[in-house]
Amino acid sequence: MIRNPYSRRIRSDRSGFSIVEMMIVFAILGIAMIPLASVQFKSRHEITEAERQSQATQLAQAQLELIRMGGFNAAATDTVQQGVFTVVSGAQPDPANPFLRELSVQVTWNYNGNQRSLTLAAKQAAR
Repeated sequence: MIRNPYSRRIRSDRSGFSIVEMMIVFAILGIAMIPLASVQFKSRHEITEAERQSQATQLAQAQLELIRMGGFNAAATDTVQQGVFTVVSGAQPDPANPFLRELSVQVTWNYNGNQRSLTLAAKQAAR
C-alpha cells in the first residue's frame, strides 16, 4: 500500500478542552461573579451616601461661618434650598449665659426615599 505523505494522521490522544467542559467552567465563573457584583453595587451606594454626607457637612460649615460673620444680633432663622439639600439655620439665646447665643445649622436631604439630616452647632459671644 502506498502511503500519501500529504495526508495528516488523526491522533486519538487529543489534548485540550471540550465544549462541554468550557460551558461548565463558564457556568461556575458566572455563579461566582454574582456575590462580587452584589458587593460592588452595595459599595457604590455607600460611596454615593458618603459623598452626600460630605457635601452636607461642607454646606453646614459654610452656613455656620456666614452666621458667625454676621454678628451677634444679625443671626436669624433662615432656610435655603441648595440642590438636593435644605439648609435651615438659626440662633437661640443660651439659657445658662445671656451673653452667648447658640447657632445651629441643619442640613437635610433624601437618599433612596429616606430622610437624612446633619446638624452643626456653635456658641457665639457678644462682641
